[in-house]
Amino acid sequence: MFATTNAGAAIGENIAQLVARYGEPENGLALMMGFGTWKTKQGEVNAILQDGKAALMAYNGGVDDETKNALLERNLPSDQKWLDGKAFKEWVLSFKELDPDSKEVEKIQCWQTTDGRLWALYSPVEKNFFVGTPEGFKMVASLAQSRATGGH
Repeated sequence: MFATTNAGAAIGENIAQLVARYGEPENGLALMMGFGTWKTKQGEVNAILQDGKAALMAYNGGVDDETKNALLERNLPSDQKWLDGKAFKEWVLSFKELDPDSKEVEKIQCWQTTDGRLWALYSPVEKNFFVGTPEGFKMVASLAQSRATGGH
């Protein structure tokens, strides 16, 4: 389980703030190129940066319900609420090239803020939690699609 003291709202944080929160990343200077990975006692934390700020955070392995709820709470802007994440599911299912399995997508718990500026998802089977801007999720999907089709 991720310690809730580690699990703050990192979306929008810059490189210095991420390093202050998690320490030096495993992949060193990769943060300068927009990607950081940290190994913690509870699992792995990944950050995808856009314009020098965290656009997507992934907490892989070890996220239980209590930690998921803490991450949702800490990433929620003060004037927002978490709603059912229909936008994320619709977006994922629109990727015909990646051949998403609708049954697998339905197993994922999804949320979006009332203004739609943040998406969050949780896989109870894999114990992974992701939170970020729609642009952050789209950037990762674009990279995955590029790799799948042999692009650079």
